[in-house]
Amino acid sequence: MISIKYFGAAWCGPCKQVKPIIKSLDNQDSIEYIDVDSETSIAALYRVAAIPTIVYEDENKVEKRRRVGMVTKAIVLKDLEELDV
Repeated sequence: MISIKYFGAAWCGPCKQVKPIIKSLDNQDSIEYIDVDSETSIAALYRVAAIPTIVYEDENKVEKRRRVGMVTKAIVLKDLEELDV
């Protein structure tokens, strides 16, 4: 199963557009929102240099794909399909 780590911030315009897309996905249990301002150590661990960033991981926490910047729901769904969720 693929899990999603979504990195964003309250002040980020594109993040405000992507967050509802991520929240609308059916599998909410595997989605984690990380605010880069309050969770700086996690953002640094994942080497997040720009937001919004979406990191797709497998069950072993191995990164399978990363998207940086504005994405559509169709892109996220295609990513999940390609990663065999």
